[in-house]
Amino acid sequence: MPTRLVEILLTEKGHAQWRLRSVTNEPDIGGKYLTVSHRWGTSQHLQLTKATFSALEEGKALCELPPKYRDAFTVARHLSVKLVWIDSLCIIQDLKEDWLHEASQMRDVYANAMCNIAIALDYHEDSEYFSTRLATALKPIFIHPQWIPNLVQEYILYELDLWNTEVHSSKLNYRGWLLQERFLAPCLLYLTKQQLFWESGEVAACEMYPNGKPCGLTKSSGHKCLNQLLAQGSEDDSAVLNA
Repeated sequence: MPTRLVEILLTEKGHAQWRLRSVTNEPDIGGKYLTVSHRWGTSQHLQLTKATFSALEEGKALCELPPKYRDAFTVARHLSVKLVWIDSLCIIQDLKEDWLHEASQMRDVYANAMCNIAIALDYHEDSEYFSTRLATALKPIFIHPQWIPNLVQEYILYELDLWNTEVHSSKLNYRGWLLQERFLAPCLLYLTKQQLFWESGEVAACEMYPNGKPCGLTKSSGHKCLNQLLAQGSEDDSAVLNA
């Protein structure tokens, strides 16, 4: 277990709160936990320091957190996980000895987590990701081509560069620490501008395609990728669809 974890809990009135817990001093703390990858940026944000340690142990309301922290903790609550590790809140930032000790534990911290939440979007406003996104619009687009006689299959209109645009090319992936965080964690959940993406050793998928990339679908599913469709049509047809 990590040295410290953030615990998410509900008050008697049903309000969400969080507090810092020291695992080494509180043996009752244990179980599954999530980790968080994020960009610190240049703006001021809440950190664990020698001065804030006591206040963070006492706990704060979830609504007092910056939006990216609230979103990470919202994910944890949806996954029924009450413990989260995030570097800025679990490492004493102005104590070199603590930082060096915790940095040496990163392999175990990420490898033993249930999942790593990768925040791959920028927060320009004080608004939460889950309060602004339109999840109901995330549906695959199926087409029924009329130019191929006697065709009964449906085809999926798929953006081939979707994963690269939203995940690989995000600013988060240019953060040096993410390399080990990505490879050590058993699975990753990406919060991107458009939708949620996730990957593990078995699948890479997103909300629009929860079973994986459409090109990975079997023929028995009744669907084919658009690029396979274009290969059957004429060059003129392909040019029209690619426009």
